[in-house]
Amino acid sequence: MSAPPVLSLTAVQRLAAVEQSRGIVRLGPQARAALGAQHLDLLRLQGARSTGALVAAAPPGTPPDLLLCDELLLANLGVPDGSVVTASLTPVVAATSVTVSGPPEVVAVVDAALLRSALHGKVLTAGDAVSLLPHDLPEVAAPDRTATRQSLHNRLSFRAQTVRLTVLQVTPPGPVLVGAGTVVRWEGAPASPAQPVAHGVPYAPAAASAAVPVARVEDLPGLEQQAHRLREWLDLGFSHRDLLERLGTRPQLGVLLSGPAGSGKAELVAA
Repeated sequence: MSAPPVLSLTAVQRLAAVEQSRGIVRLGPQARAALGAQHLDLLRLQGARSTGALVAAAPPGTPPDLLLCDELLLANLGVPDGSVVTASLTPVVAATSVTVSGPPEVVAVVDAALLRSALHGKVLTAGDAVSLLPHDLPEVAAPDRTATRQSLHNRLSFRAQTVRLTVLQVTPPGPVLVGAGTVVRWEGAPASPAQPVAHGVPYAPAAASAAVPVARVEDLPGLEQQAHRLREWLDLGFSHRDLLERLGTRPQLGVLLSGPAGSGKAELVAA
């Protein structure tokens, strides 16, 4: 049996906001045809390290030598934006087990079943970073996305959008796809149960796990101006779609907070 074709592509950071950090890449029709790849086939990608992603169609006019990806995938490839990587088609293999690690405050409030729901439909390789953002592609069969998102928000507030986990182990070796039958566990903790549990209900932390308090803006002296600016941007995106349309844009805004470690970025967003 002949080896699958290998294509050299330029990886560029360019995906829609709803696809960020979800393990999706987009290719033009010529590149997909050269690889023999159909919609949501699995690609093995090689940069400084190897990882995987699901492939989808790129917007019309995308040059045939571009691989559209996001910042998280570039990090998993170990390359900067604009680097040449290789891509090849690989069979979709369901993971039998996955072990991940994460920040202690996240592990304390996200149980294994909710963790599996968030990772469902994602492609993982040991050593990858992965987000908790559930898939939004309707073609990816997954547990109730709305309930998963609500449960993550109840437990982590806005931090669910920025949490990064580390994939410690996948069986069989990746890239593999997380499915309903995948046993998912936190490092050193019990695995997910055999069947999904209901999500979307109000969350009450167990007695052994102290809830992480959410700061108020009043508790963050020196960040009043930044809080005001952030409120303005969020209000524009959520409440003034008509204004954005008149300006010729859409309410798919992102806000980037930058600053040194410990300067209060995460606390400001939560507040």
